[in-house]
Amino acid sequence: MLSMISSCLDAQPMLWSMTEFNATSGNGSIFKMDLNGGGYATPFIFIGQQGGNPVASLLESSNGKLYGMTPRLGSHNSGVLFSYDRFTNTYDTLHNFTAVVFQGPSGSLIEASNGKLYGLVPTGGMYNMGVLFSYDTLTAAYDTLHNFNYPAGVIPFGSLIQATDGKLYGMTYGDGIAGQGTIFCFDPVSNLYGTVGSFNAFNGQGPYGSLIQATNGKLYGMTRTGGNTNTGCVFSFNTADSMITNLHNFMTSDGSTPYGDLTELNGYLYGLTSEGGANGAGVIFKIDTLGNNFTVLESFNNTVTGSAPFGSLFKASNNVLYGMTSLGGTYGGGVIFSFTTQLNVLRNLNVTTDGNYPYYSKFIEINDNTSAIDILTAKKSAVTVSPSPAHASVNIHVPGELICKTGQLLIITDGCGKKICQQLISQNDIIIDVSMWNAGMYFYNLSGGIESRSGKFIVEK
Repeated sequence: MLSMISSCLDAQPMLWSMTEFNATSGNGSIFKMDLNGGGYATPFIFIGQQGGNPVASLLESSNGKLYGMTPRLGSHNSGVLFSYDRFTNTYDTLHNFTAVVFQGPSGSLIEASNGKLYGLVPTGGMYNMGVLFSYDTLTAAYDTLHNFNYPAGVIPFGSLIQATDGKLYGMTYGDGIAGQGTIFCFDPVSNLYGTVGSFNAFNGQGPYGSLIQATNGKLYGMTRTGGNTNTGCVFSFNTADSMITNLHNFMTSDGSTPYGDLTELNGYLYGLTSEGGANGAGVIFKIDTLGNNFTVLESFNNTVTGSAPFGSLFKASNNVLYGMTSLGGTYGGGVIFSFTTQLNVLRNLNVTTDGNYPYYSKFIEINDNTSAIDILTAKKSAVTVSPSPAHASVNIHVPGELICKTGQLLIITDGCGKKICQQLISQNDIIIDVSMWNAGMYFYNLSGGIESRSGKFIVEK
């Protein structure tokens, strides 16, 4: 019992994200804080042509580095793809987007089950309507996989997700059958792209955010406009029959114009709207996966709790929701808040000390006690865990020669040392259902042979 308590105390989970602006350079920053809002620090500030004004979220890769994109600056002033090593405080520009091929990414990266990073850019490409690309962190190979064009869908503002069928799903802001946006899928094995759903105003219009896959297997999201009053809606998408179902029409009084993603917690979907509500400054809401029991949980009020939450909520390992507003608060540059049964302002963002204006952002959770040696050990093992972060399932790939060395026993524990999963390995790829696991950091160990290997992965809700 004592060792478990010690493990929990040593875990020190931290929330990481980015701001669009800061006082030092005006180009934004990477920041972190603990789950209580303390320990706030800005370990990196974007300066010069390193990339600037990030408007999305970070990704912690299985190699331990953080990856992200910016929509501005870089050698062509069209943004960059970057990595940040939090152990050495080393920033590297991996790719400079160009005005011809790429321009202004506004979404976040994902790490797919093959270990590659995938992302979207809403403009540029062959038809200047956006691009889907991949980046291999091992070889630094960067590939354009799809050029968006009419009528299949154009202008993908958000991010991709990898569903349990292995395919990548995303949305475009425009075109499709009714010209009001699409849902698409991309197979990372065959590199085949397909439009699987079209918005038609009634079921939504102009999606700006991203999809999530809930524990029931369906995909869920929000559109910025469309619905009965053209102020956006919540929808579900069934991959089995390609049906988009409008679950809720925003009515301004209960919120309007959502830009972010949904978050699943205890059978409900939680989200933010950038406008509407009692004070016109946006709301926090929840709705069940059938489209029932819609409830406004909080109406932002600008000066005290902030306004214009353009991003998404994040469920941390303590089962608390965290988020940010882009405006409002004491200094007018947004607030960081937590939410359980009521909103708790954790920090008013001050451009001088903190950075401000976090747009389209979402937190990620990292165990700051994980050492660089742990990461190097995981890299040496050649064991890969993906996607990162995982939502519904996680794939652990163990090369055949390592199974002979490490033995066939896999044990997974949570951040407090509690054993969550134990099984014998009989094949190279082990797919584990994590849909009912709490969000947070998990640790795996392979043992039973002449060597052992260990690593970590993140489950996000």
